[in-house]
Amino acid sequence: MDLITRMIMQFRLLLALLFLLVFSVSNATELKSTTDWEAVSKQATKTGSPILVAFTADGCGYCELLKEQVLKPMLADPEAAKKATILEYNISNGGKITDFDGSRIRSRQFTRRYKVFATPTVVILDPNGNPLTAPIAGFNGKENYEDLLDSALRDSRTAMQKIGLPTDAIAGAAKPVDLESFPH
Repeated sequence: MDLITRMIMQFRLLLALLFLLVFSVSNATELKSTTDWEAVSKQATKTGSPILVAFTADGCGYCELLKEQVLKPMLADPEAAKKATILEYNISNGGKITDFDGSRIRSRQFTRRYKVFATPTVVILDPNGNPLTAPIAGFNGKENYEDLLDSALRDSRTAMQKIGLPTDAIAGAAKPVDLESFPH
């Protein structure tokens, strides 16, 4: 093989490897969604972690920015991912869902309960679905949002401590949550 042909083959191989690397990293940090909040509740009770729910909607540009700039990087960081079970709930889907207590309710009831009037809205819940902090509505840029979210997660751990969860779970040392076990 001549030098140019070999260089072209090496370049193609490098591109293929880069593509595989990018694809595997983006898959590892995909935001999971669910309609079975009872299963989420059981898992969060086991791990002692709060539940961070990002309410999103189809066609919401700010929702995409929040996911790409804040939530997916959190999922990719093992320490940050320990702070909460992070899930997405797309309000555009509608229909019925399984609530934290196992009952079937309409999607609209679920979003109203958490005062979701705009997207994105992030709520942080205890394992029973009770809000631990005020909702965070909108997206005002990565740095500001990360500060708001860090503060809300600290407040949520303090609130969980008041309801009697183990100290190691509250400190953000909860075992990583197996999001694959949640029905999608």
